Amino acid sequence: MAVCLLNPFITFPTAGGGVSTDTGWLICTACIDDGGGDTSWTLPSRATADDGSETTNVMDRDEDITNKLFASDFDAVLPDSITSVDGVTFKVQARRTTGDGCKLDNFRMKKNGTLVGSINNFNTNLTASVVDYEIGGASDLWGTTWLYSNINHADTGISFNIEATDDDATPGVDAVWMKVNYTT
Repeated sequence: MAVCLLNPFITFPTAGGGVSTDTGWLICTACIDDGGGDTSWTLPSRATADDGSETTNVMDRDEDITNKLFASDFDAVLPDSITSVDGVTFKVQARRTTGDGCKLDNFRMKKNGTLVGSINNFNTNLTASVVDYEIGGASDLWGTTWLYSNINHADTGISFNIEATDDDATPGVDAVWMKVNYTT
């Protein structure tokens, strides 16, 4: 009996003859409080390392919305020879540190520092345990087009906020990653 195992590092030709691949997970190296909400983030730079030290935001009223958290500078180095950017996925490592309810919401990408494309209303409740939440996907372009230079730009990233669904909710975000699917 023959057994065939698939190697996860193999890239596959696409219908157009190119090869589809991805960057792997890239962690942000910059994260700021980008305003626009009811409450501020404490030490947003803590979301730049998967180390257990979280940026937090204390929301004391039901339906409070945090300021936007903008994660960027993923040190992406897409080659200028790519034929297309096929999709972008983000992973947010987060939890609810206190209270009974808060949810990730209103994800929108920034291209070279400017909000672009469509809002992705993830609308997912945070748990009390740290969880990696993924949004976007291998074919999700977030309602816009992308060049390799846009992805490589330090001010390209993800902006999102968290909404309280109960009084006294405190979310914590430990790290934010990006993965880009592209064809060469």
